[in-house]
Amino acid sequence: MEFLNSSLVIKRLSYLALVSLIALFFYLISSAHESYWIVLSALLLGFATPGATFTKRMVLLTLMGSVMIGVIGIIGALSQLPVPFFITLSFICLTTVIIILLTIKTIRYFYPFFAVNFTVVLAAIFPVASYNVDDRLIFVTGGVAIALFLQIIFFRRFTQDKLGFYIMMLMQHLNRLIQEIFATLLNESYSENVYLFEKRIHAEQQRALWSAKKVYYIASLLGKKGGDIRAQSIQRALQCMQLMFDMVQDLALLRFRVTDPAVFSICQEELRAIKLSFDMLFSQLSKFYGGKKNVLLVDTARLEASIQQFESIYLSVLQVTAPEPVVMMLYLTTLKALQEQLQIFMTESDVLKNNLLKKGMS
Repeated sequence: MEFLNSSLVIKRLSYLALVSLIALFFYLISSAHESYWIVLSALLLGFATPGATFTKRMVLLTLMGSVMIGVIGIIGALSQLPVPFFITLSFICLTTVIIILLTIKTIRYFYPFFAVNFTVVLAAIFPVASYNVDDRLIFVTGGVAIALFLQIIFFRRFTQDKLGFYIMMLMQHLNRLIQEIFATLLNESYSENVYLFEKRIHAEQQRALWSAKKVYYIASLLGKKGGDIRAQSIQRALQCMQLMFDMVQDLALLRFRVTDPAVFSICQEELRAIKLSFDMLFSQLSKFYGGKKNVLLVDTARLEASIQQFESIYLSVLQVTAPEPVVMMLYLTTLKALQEQLQIFMTESDVLKNNLLKKGMS
C-alpha cells in the first residue's frame, strides 16, 4: 500500500536511480571482468529497507552486505581448491536451508535473506578464475558501500514520509471502522447476521491498531531526534490521535449498551448524516497525509450540525422513549468530544505537515 504515498515513492525511486547510476558509472569505467558485481550488489542492497531507526537500518544493511561478501568469498575459495563439486553444492544447499529456516521464523526480513541466497546462487552459477576472486570481492564491497552511503543521505526523508503514510493509513482505517460501527446501528439485519458485522468491525479494529502502533513508533523516533518545536508538534498530534482512537472504540459499544435496537429507527436519518460527515472528514485527512496536492482541510461544521440534529431528537424523543436514555446521553457526549478532537487534530495537521513533513526539519 505504500505506493499510495507519492512523495515516498518519488524519494525511493530517486534513491534507486542514484544507486543504479553510480554503480553503472564504476562498471563502465572499469575494465575488470568482475565489475558487474558492483551493480548487482548495489541494487540488491538498494531494494532492502529493514529497520525503522537509522542505527538499526545501517546495522542490518551492513550485516547483510558482510554476509554477501562472506559467502561470495567462501564460494570463490571453494572453486579454487581441489575439492569435489558436491562439497560446493553442499555448501550452497546448506546456506539455502538455513536461510529458509530463518525466513520462516522472521518473515519481516524475507528480502534480506532472499538477497543473500540469490547472491549465493549467482556466485555459484558464474565461476571465477583464481586471479579474479579478489576483484569480485572488491566490486561487491563497492556496491555495498554505494548503497550504505546513499542510505545515510536519504534515510531521514524516508522516515518522515513514512510518518505521513502511516497517519494516512490510520485515518483510512478509523474511517472504515466508523462506517462499520454505524452499519450495525442502521442496518436492520444486524441481529440476524451478528457474526458477519462483528467480524468486519474486529478486522478494522486490528488494522487501525496496527496503523496506530506504526504512527506512534515512527513519530516517537522523529520527536526524540528533533528539537523542542518538532517534539511538541508530534506529541500534540499523537495525543489527538490517541484520544480519537479511544473515542471511536467508545462509540462502538453503543450496540451492546442499548437493549432495544428499534430505538435506532427513530434517529436513523440523524445517524446517517453523522456517518457521512465522518466519512468526509476522515477521507480529507487521509488525502492530506497521502501526499495529495491542493487538499485543504475544512472545519467540522457539517459534523457539528449533524450532531446537533441528533441532540435535538434526543431531547425531544429519545430522552423519553429510549429504554436507556443515559446511554444515549453518553453516546452524544462522546460524539461531541470526537468532533472537538477532530477539529484540534486538523489544526495540528497543518503544523505537522507543513513544518515537519514538507520541510524535513532535523
